[in-house]
Amino acid sequence: MVATLHSLVAPPKMRRTSSEAPLRLAYLFRAFAVAIPVSVLGVVVLSPVDELARALGVPSPTEPGLLMRMALTGLALAPVLATSLSLEALRRCALAVHDGQGLTLELARHLRAAGTWMLVSSAGALFVPTLAGLVLSAASGKVTLMVHVGTGVVLPIILAGALRLLGGVVVSAAAMAEDHSRIV
Repeated sequence: MVATLHSLVAPPKMRRTSSEAPLRLAYLFRAFAVAIPVSVLGVVVLSPVDELARALGVPSPTEPGLLMRMALTGLALAPVLATSLSLEALRRCALAVHDGQGLTLELARHLRAAGTWMLVSSAGALFVPTLAGLVLSAASGKVTLMVHVGTGVVLPIILAGALRLLGGVVVSAAAMAEDHSRIV
């Protein structure tokens, strides 16, 4: 076999992994990406408004209208849909690993997208209860502002920010590796 300059300097393509773990993870990510929004939608639509108000610690509105129900549904779904987009990006990463892709720019971009959507979801989880409480309390006639902050909200924001930062570093490294492979 004659070696060419390209075959000597080009990084070898990773072979497809024999482990089925990345593929199983990809299926799991897809299942959660679909199941979580559907379950949240079901809970918000089927729960009585006074129960939602009680869970948020705000006064229950006297006459909950369709507009209020739609506002609550939209507020509840916003961070959940961002979580689904993050899970979809992670699914694409798992499929790339399963297919034997090494550190490619595409895989790095999916990783950074996962971190970005997790950050959006975590930030939404910080603001949604406050906004939902404002909507419910305004309808009852007594506007109540309650901000829920705790480690259950702050820690995911920190971890998502770290994943996004790591994804950005990996994107830069993959782009640099791609540029170096073109030079040689």
